[in-house]
Amino acid sequence: MQFCRQFSAFASHPVALLLAFCLIRGGAIWLRADQLARDPDGYRALADNLLTSGVFGHDQIATAYRPPLYPLLLAGCLKLSDSMFAVALLHWVLGVATAWFTVVLARQWRLADLAPLAGLLVACDPILLNQSTLVMTETLAAFLSVLALALTTAAGERQSGLLAALSGVAIGLAALCRPTFLLWLITLAVGWAWRADHWRLRLRLAGSLLLAATITLLPWAARNQIQFGQPIITTTHGGYTLLLGNNADYYRHLAEDRFGAVWQADLLDKRLWKTRSPDELANDRREYGLAWQAIRRQPGMFAYACLVRIGRFWGVLPHHVAAGGTSQAEPASVRGARYAIAVWYVCVFLFALMAMAELRMALVRPPWLWALLLAISFTAAHAIFWSDLRMRAPLAPAISLLAARGARKILSRMKRR
Repeated sequence: MQFCRQFSAFASHPVALLLAFCLIRGGAIWLRADQLARDPDGYRALADNLLTSGVFGHDQIATAYRPPLYPLLLAGCLKLSDSMFAVALLHWVLGVATAWFTVVLARQWRLADLAPLAGLLVACDPILLNQSTLVMTETLAAFLSVLALALTTAAGERQSGLLAALSGVAIGLAALCRPTFLLWLITLAVGWAWRADHWRLRLRLAGSLLLAATITLLPWAARNQIQFGQPIITTTHGGYTLLLGNNADYYRHLAEDRFGAVWQADLLDKRLWKTRSPDELANDRREYGLAWQAIRRQPGMFAYACLVRIGRFWGVLPHHVAAGGTSQAEPASVRGARYAIAVWYVCVFLFALMAMAELRMALVRPPWLWALLLAISFTAAHAIFWSDLRMRAPLAPAISLLAARGARKILSRMKRR
């Protein structure tokens, strides 16, 4: 209990807490700064092309294959400083802000005594720490997730159409970073329509949310209407993501390979690149069609694959991927780190489950309802589309809030003893 009192004394000082967030996130980025030179999903290439040619795409060819918000932020940072430092600074600021807004959100959700713990859990989250050292969208998505949760909570408490509109803007921006947020937007509108006291309040909150999100998405849709002849509000990447998790090769892997083995999509990618045309929309439609063909041919394997994808979305043990799958000769340090991460998530999930058992029906009432809808939306989407641990990054703040609530229950029992 002495440690708990010392922790509470430290965490009661906002400056000390903010400094801890800065050191944790800054230290992680500094230790793995070389990873920022890689561009696995081509986001930096899009940002560089935007700066050099003024086109969101490749050379003079426009694209909607990736969502636009993260490359636009990268372009702004790279315009100030054409180095990895600019990207590192962006990720550091977003990571610290995510942890800080989690503290703010925890206080909104009546967790004032353990709000600092929720923030520290987010600051130390292994997925977020890893992704903050990569040029990928998870760092931005987690920040927008906690910002949207905070605005949604405030809108519900104050019954404010203005705050609901600001929440819609935040979720619209999140959808421009990770289109899966669109599903959460819809469930939030339904949730407000369900929980509001009367129809005028329902109309004001849900309507403001949807209208603001639509206006936020409108420039991207208008740009795609001009470039491609269709008002695309997501991307032309969805067909590939669906096909990646629903094809004959992957189903065969699930049926024949050992459980937990890592599937490599190299052969699928080679076949697709041979037959792809310059028309992005045609490729997207074709890949959606191939995926649905595989689903119709093997509905049983599709159902099993959905369960596997849910398991991987909520998994605790990251894979060590090398040529040919999970390497049996992985270094002891890597193996130790992977299992340490698994222990971390097992503890966090156990605390979260304890909180859920205590909350019971309160989970379907605000503010916990908003986090529940977020988790359901992402789980449902990634049950069908491709899934792995990093897809869970936007849920980290909500999970940390639950874990902090569960930790409070344990601490209260310890005090009674």
